[in-house]
Amino acid sequence: MVEKRPFLAGRLKRHQPGDEQQHHDDARPGSLSLEIPSSPIDEVKLDVSNLPWECSYEELRAAGMPLSKLDGSALSPVPYGVASSSNRVFEAKLSFIPGGCFLSVSTCHAFVDAWGFIVIMDMWSRCCREIQAAPPPARPADSKPEPAARSDDNGSRPPALFGSKPTADEYESLRRRPELWQLLGLDWRHRDRDDEQGPQAPAPFQHPAAVKTCMFSVSPAGLAAIKQMATPEPAAPGSEPQWISTKDALVAFLWRSIIRARAPSWTDDDRRAQSMVSVAIDGRRALSPAIPLSYIGNVVFCCLTWLPVEQLVDRDDAGGLAAAALAIRRSIAGRARDPWLLADAVRLAAGLPDVGQGAALGNAFTSWFARDLVTTSVVDLPIYDLDFGGAFGGQASRPEYFRMPRGQFDGICMVQPKQRDGVVDVILSLEPDQMARLMADGEFREHMAFLSE
Repeated sequence: MVEKRPFLAGRLKRHQPGDEQQHHDDARPGSLSLEIPSSPIDEVKLDVSNLPWECSYEELRAAGMPLSKLDGSALSPVPYGVASSSNRVFEAKLSFIPGGCFLSVSTCHAFVDAWGFIVIMDMWSRCCREIQAAPPPARPADSKPEPAARSDDNGSRPPALFGSKPTADEYESLRRRPELWQLLGLDWRHRDRDDEQGPQAPAPFQHPAAVKTCMFSVSPAGLAAIKQMATPEPAAPGSEPQWISTKDALVAFLWRSIIRARAPSWTDDDRRAQSMVSVAIDGRRALSPAIPLSYIGNVVFCCLTWLPVEQLVDRDDAGGLAAAALAIRRSIAGRARDPWLLADAVRLAAGLPDVGQGAALGNAFTSWFARDLVTTSVVDLPIYDLDFGGAFGGQASRPEYFRMPRGQFDGICMVQPKQRDGVVDVILSLEPDQMARLMADGEFREHMAFLSE
């Protein structure tokens, strides 16, 4: 795999002030460049370990493969949250425990997004089958085409992500448009001012002292019920209901449930404020020209939606859920599916004069635990269709579980890949008292089953 894609053995280096020379076209402070070693196959990092483990694989399976039993410090190939001026594009670790094994993969998000990850894993599984001379796996008739088979990709940067750098006047116009900063997931507040009320350093990221992370599951019937509840009434008598996707409905359901669990500890000012939900959007198909689905690089945009906290908390009827789902759908349709808007966001990114730590760009969120909710969905990733061949015997050639090791990305609401039986798992992190309120919420418990901690 690395022989075919040598950049997988590369490192992303962030250029620091005082660097003697730039080895790529982007000379902005803080810009990244990819350094590929002269002998990639010797530099790729794959660790293999036989771990002493308190539980066997069968015991973990019986417990639902709980996150609390998956120690990130032992399983992950790289510690999460380590700041570095140089990061590997791809690292992996294979950990054997009694009765099974874990394959943990780390990709640098500045280079690879979730779909890029599945493309890499598809290539890896193909290589494993070739070594074993195994036939191609049988795929369900309704499954998606294999990622690597969709189109050829020579590793070059697609034209839609390589727009011309804006002129000074064009950049001034672009930077005053909050919606572009929002699509990039960056702090947009006060960007349209040049005086003392202008760009300000972002507030420090707030993380609570105690966090409880749990996994819940929703069945196909539960998903259908949530979508039915969240589908808005027809705009006019005799007309069709306004369309929303199942993902819109699920995000709206989680948004309302989580804010309802958080709000009792808030002040009156917090309850009168707006709540924001972020939905990660793959821009491959929306950009023009469209980007091949075999492209590994990061093409994620952030789609933000706002509603008053009071509306989320106080409207317990289905109409409140439908209003939230429709607001999310309209945000996605109006922003994240607009090729001209996305192109302007790409041009804003290309025109930023400084992308280093001194730029104080700031994240759109100052906390993952306050009034706002950050969601990421990998529900459509065909993880469970991957086939690594019969080396492990029987159904073990395919992944049985997809998990984030303990302590990784606490606070993000993560919708996991859909399983073969249609069940979808969701990872949620809340403060302990908030989690207790969520698990006591009758509407939430009706549709979401507790799986494990």
